[in-house]
Amino acid sequence: MKCHVSVGVLALGAMLAHVDAAMADEDDQNDGALSSTALEAHIAELEAQLAVLSERMDEDELQAMLERAELAAMAPPEETRPEDRVFLERSRAMQAANPEISVSGDLLAELPIGADFMDGRPTGIGMPIRAMGLNFQSVLDPYSVTKIAVEFFPDPDEPVNLEECYITYSGLVPSLSFTFGRFRQQFGVLNRWHEHDLDQTNYPEAVFLMGDAGLLGNGIAVKWFMPRIWAHAQELSLEVVDGDNPWVYSGDHLIVPSGMARLKSYWDLSEDTYLEWGLSGAAGLNSSPVTTDATWGHTLIAGTDLTLFWNPLSRAKYASFTWRSEGFMVQKETPTDGWDRALGAYSYVQTQVGAKWFMGLRGDWIRPIPRDYAYFEGDFARDDLWRAVPYATFWQSEFVYLRFEYWATLGLDDTLEHRALLQLSWAAGPHKHEKY
Repeated sequence: MKCHVSVGVLALGAMLAHVDAAMADEDDQNDGALSSTALEAHIAELEAQLAVLSERMDEDELQAMLERAELAAMAPPEETRPEDRVFLERSRAMQAANPEISVSGDLLAELPIGADFMDGRPTGIGMPIRAMGLNFQSVLDPYSVTKIAVEFFPDPDEPVNLEECYITYSGLVPSLSFTFGRFRQQFGVLNRWHEHDLDQTNYPEAVFLMGDAGLLGNGIAVKWFMPRIWAHAQELSLEVVDGDNPWVYSGDHLIVPSGMARLKSYWDLSEDTYLEWGLSGAAGLNSSPVTTDATWGHTLIAGTDLTLFWNPLSRAKYASFTWRSEGFMVQKETPTDGWDRALGAYSYVQTQVGAKWFMGLRGDWIRPIPRDYAYFEGDFARDDLWRAVPYATFWQSEFVYLRFEYWATLGLDDTLEHRALLQLSWAAGPHKHEKY
């Protein structure tokens, strides 16, 4: 590189000396001197030669840089001195191995408003603890996670209830997940949610047609995230559990399994709105013998659900709207009446009116199988039960909320009942109030 630079300097000096000599000759020799035009042409020629020389110098410099980079890449890495080394432990700490533990509390006060209340003799309840929940959750390894939910009630006859205890595997098979244990079944939408996570204080009456706690059991569930067909996303759930539900099935553990399937379709209507539609079905055997020779009767359950949700991106914290509806049909084969059929549905709308306030209205309708419906006994004047549920929720934070609710119920005995409810629910720990 230094040689090329020296040659360039010498060449430039020679060019300048040549130009000076030409100018001197023009002053001393008039008849043999170069004309101004010839001199300009000669200078242009020299400048062209200088440009070529500079280009060659740039190419040589680039080649030298590439050679230095190759030498640096081939050179052995510089070893770190022992005193500069930092050692990191890759084993799992004991704190990270412990499960995440959450505790939830649910207070619910109910005040029936009837003739006794109007006469100055209220028959309501104070502010009892409806339930306390203890929730455990842990990521066991990259493929599995476990969740356990235990409920404690003030009822001395049933103080403890193991609501869920399951392990879920994901990633072992593409697009598939597997769940083993005890879990609330994914029949429709609300049946899967825990009671303290609902948008109202209680499940709709239609959910209770499938049991006093809805559908849940011990078994296996498979979820398949299907390829896109007619919607933006599809999901198929298949579940097999024991038939220990005494309302619709046999009521005996691990004797007669029941099956369930749900197909969910999802559409993005806009960047602010989505639509979700699902179809659910379940089948099993009940303990009512169809004939003297048959041991079991059949039970069929069908349902459909629709959810529309709007949440503007620019005001996601302050505005939202939800419309959710579900319909259910339960058919039980019996020895006397053939097929008994129960029907039910609910629909509610909920709007967010600020960062912490939600207002909503839910309507319930059921046509139950009277002898299987625990809330009523005896003869009935009506076949249907109707209920209107306006409510307001103060969402203090993701850990605490306060809800005001009012019921107007037209019962099977043809009486109109009014009831006011106040709920205070809280959760301490990572579980919080989740809808899943």
